[in-house]
Formats: sequence, structure tokens, C-alpha cells
Amino acid sequence: ADVPPVVEPILAMRTAILRMAEHSAAAVAAAAPPHKGPPALGYRTCPLNLADDLSELTARGLSQTWLRQAKSARAAGHVESATHALAQAAVHDIYAAGLVGAKMAWEAGRPHEALLRLQQQRKSLTALHQSRRDEDGGQPPVSPTAPVEVLCTRTLLRLAKYTEEQLGDAEAEEIRKMHLEANNLSPNWEKVHYQHGRFLDGVLVRALAAAKRKEVTK
Repeated sequence: ADVPPVVEPILAMRTAILRMAEHSAAAVAAAAPPHKGPPALGYRTCPLNLADDLSELTARGLSQTWLRQAKSARAAGHVESATHALAQAAVHDIYAAGLVGAKMAWEAGRPHEALLRLQQQRKSLTALHQSRRDEDGGQPPVSPTAPVEVLCTRTLLRLAKYTEEQLGDAEAEEIRKMHLEANNLSPNWEKVHYQHGRFLDGVLVRALAAAKRKEVTK
């Protein structure tokens, strides 16, 4: 549905505050008293609460707004605010929120949680994608922000990257399969080919280094 004219100024102001806060997370954290939340995050909460009462606002807008707040709060080091915003985003777009949640877990030093989140999301999206291929349209979108193929691709790329960083060549074959699957889903997306090439370069570099070490020990 279209956004009512009366809401447009509120959304414009909220977007401006979000962008300003994202580029000054350090200043936001410094300005916040130890016993209170950061001012900019508080400013964003007001229009978000108002938006709950405006049914005309789309799920896409709500999801993106809450995800922006989660990212800003994470950058400012406010874990509780980030977790709350992420949960609110998941109400409107569980898969986009899942990608951000996995990234937050990874950056917080919880790699196993991040990998588990992505593995579960991959399984769910793969099943959805297959069911939609078997049926002839008429199904509602799985996400307000992206088609299922794009969500699958993003999930695969992030899972492949984190698996490589965590396990290295121990899972090289599985990582290779993830890249091939992503390529089949989104053959025209250059990021897919870039990430695949980066992975192959890494495999080659490590193989050459291992061969060199063997030569030295002979």
C-alpha cells in the first residue's frame, strides 16, 4: 500500500537520523551516559513505535528500518538494543534478519552460532525454493526485500565464507559445492563469481605453500 502523505515527513526524518547515526557510531556511544541508551537510538525508537499503528507502512520498510537500527546499535556496542531490533526485523523478514543475525554472531566471536544459523537458513530456503519450482506460481513471497533465489545465494555465500575462515581446506569440497550452487541460482550476479574466484585463489595459495614446505623438509 502507498504511504500516507502525513507519514512521509516522519519517514524522511527517521531515515536521515539513521544514516547520520550509522556514520557516527563512535560519537553516539561517547554521548550516551552509562545508565541510558544512546540518544540517536532513542530518537529512532519513537517513529518506529508510531509505525506499528500505521497499517499502510509496508513490511519491507519496517524490516529495513529495524535492520538499520540493529546495525547501528551493534556498531555503537549496544548489544541489547541490537538484539531487540533484530527480533523486530525478523517479524517482517525472517531471512534478511537471519543474515544480519549470523553476521552479528560471527563478529561477536561466536562462529559456531553463526554457522548454525546459516546452515539452518540454507536448509529452509532450499526447501522453499524447491517447492516453488515444483508448484506453478501463486505463492506469496518468502521475503518483502528479495526473491527466494537471491536469499539462497546470499546465505550460501556467507556460509561458504565463514566455513572457509573457520575450517579452511578441511571442508574445501563442501565450500566448492556452495559456490557452484550459488552460481546456479544467480549466474548473472558478479559477486557470486568474485567470491568463487577468491575461494579458488585461496585454495591455490595454500596448496603451493604446502608444496613448498614439503620441498624444504626433503
